[in-house]
Amino acid sequence: AITDRRDDPENFRKNFRGFGFNRSDEAYELFEMVGIIYTANRIKEMGWEKIHFNQTGEINIKKAYHPGLHMPKKDQVPNDFHLAPHESFDILEGATMGGKSLHLQSIGWVIRLAQSLGFAPVEYASLPIFDGLIHVDRVLEAEIEKASAGQRDADIWAEIIENVRQEVVSQAQGKNYWITIDEMFSSIPARYQKGLVIAILEDLKSLGQRGQISIHNPD
Repeated sequence: AITDRRDDPENFRKNFRGFGFNRSDEAYELFEMVGIIYTANRIKEMGWEKIHFNQTGEINIKKAYHPGLHMPKKDQVPNDFHLAPHESFDILEGATMGGKSLHLQSIGWVIRLAQSLGFAPVEYASLPIFDGLIHVDRVLEAEIEKASAGQRDADIWAEIIENVRQEVVSQAQGKNYWITIDEMFSSIPARYQKGLVIAILEDLKSLGQRGQISIHNPD
């Protein structure tokens, strides 16, 4: 019988995706093997490269492309990215439609796939291991909460920083996240954006976090 999450949530968590397969079942092992073989074949077909993991903290990515675009690899403009061990955040600044989001997403995909598969759509990449990834897109108006977009931005960032802080202090050696933020504080006037961004990043940096963000401020 298929386990139902609502009727028996504890047993549901023990089973495989709600299909009634326990991890000790041969069927589970078969599905797992088929999944591994299929994934390996797809990685080979798409030409993804093996990731080199390091303990220095350096992030060095060569010719990364976006695997989620409906566009062949040969038609994309590859992106390079480098963050030295002593550097925490990379800030992309510029006008709308300048390619900031695409670059940020491409690098985010590489880091995400590298952590989960050990392979990614790059020519070469050397990365540290992260405990987790956080991605935040720009905040739009929150009419239901009767709050301005700017106030909603501030509320969300206060919550994010507090969550990261709790993760860090709850572990003996802390947790290291890769944090990507697309169009940070886009609802705030440009003359205030950079000051708020720097304040937020300094706090995240003090917690040992790293990442990449994009903002509209051209200064």
